[in-house]
Amino acid sequence: MKNLSIFLAATAIIIGASSCKKTSSNGSISQWNYNGTNYQSSSTVFATEGSVSIIEANDVKDTVTNFVLVEFGSKPVNNEKFSVIDAMSGTLDSASCGIVTGSVDSTQVPNLLGQSAGSTIDSVTVTIVNGKYHVSFANVTMQEYSEIFTGVSGTLIQQ
Repeated sequence: MKNLSIFLAATAIIIGASSCKKTSSNGSISQWNYNGTNYQSSSTVFATEGSVSIIEANDVKDTVTNFVLVEFGSKPVNNEKFSVIDAMSGTLDSASCGIVTGSVDSTQVPNLLGQSAGSTIDSVTVTIVNGKYHVSFANVTMQEYSEIFTGVSGTLIQQ
């Protein structure tokens, strides 16, 4: 539960800080598919808070901000691959990350849609291009309460 609190607190901070950002002018736009729905970012930010690094992409539609957030136990370096852990109960280290998807409504209340389940085959790849983080993942096993399904793929590109 502590990790979820960290994710949601970081999400609220990042959404507030990035609400004025626009899509990248070079055409590099983050996109992800969660449980069969495609999203395209209006902003993607990378931040480091203490020992935790987070990349988050937001897709703003009407009064709802849909987001995907990847949290790392340490700041990634170029061409690294991370194991995906259970975002609710796992402890992040330098070789692991967790993924959370959700939405924030017009009242700024975060709504968790799903979190990584920690399948041993799931991974996230990080590359750095021109100083910007590129994070990619495919078919990561996600859970929503007790239901487990394969549900998130995407490429997040820091703007």
